[in-house]
Amino acid sequence: MIWHRDPRPRTSRPTAGRVRRLMAAAFLAALMTVPGLAAGAELPAPTGKVVLSVTGMIRHANDLLDGRRAAHFDRTMFEALGASALKTTTFWTKGEHLFEGVDGRALLDRVGAHGSRALATALNDYQVEIPLSDFTDHAVMLALKQDGEYLKIRNKGPIWVIYPAGQTAGLAERELLARSVWQLRHLEIQ
Repeated sequence: MIWHRDPRPRTSRPTAGRVRRLMAAAFLAALMTVPGLAAGAELPAPTGKVVLSVTGMIRHANDLLDGRRAAHFDRTMFEALGASALKTTTFWTKGEHLFEGVDGRALLDRVGAHGSRALATALNDYQVEIPLSDFTDHAVMLALKQDGEYLKIRNKGPIWVIYPAGQTAGLAERELLARSVWQLRHLEIQ
């Protein structure tokens, strides 16, 4: 048997640069095995049924959805964003009702939204653009409850975009009607 010498130079010890590259690769490989961190997320992964997904121009995520950063929230995670309550009227209900949920600004802050509008999509695929300024200028709420009861699909749940009556100066009635999305399932920040 004839042995041929490998023409590549051999070193007895790896260079410092090679060690750093190997350590970085090992760290990234380990990071990819942690649930929810594969997308470089800062949000925990949902453990229950997802009630809302936010994609698009966001800084904080817990998943990838069609190659885009996504923040998925189950009801517990969503409620942990901070409770908000609003007593108001709507075009679809009689009299005033107490709505409870999350202030839209809290959600946008948590995901690090940095766009100018949100494409809101309902369970029935109804879509409308909502300017992000509505969440600050009109204190838009993402309601989970009406009069103490969780919203169900049959009564506009699981999430209903609620604009407070009397705080919508500058919005035409048709804009308000169109943007008050019920059965909200997805926001794409653009």
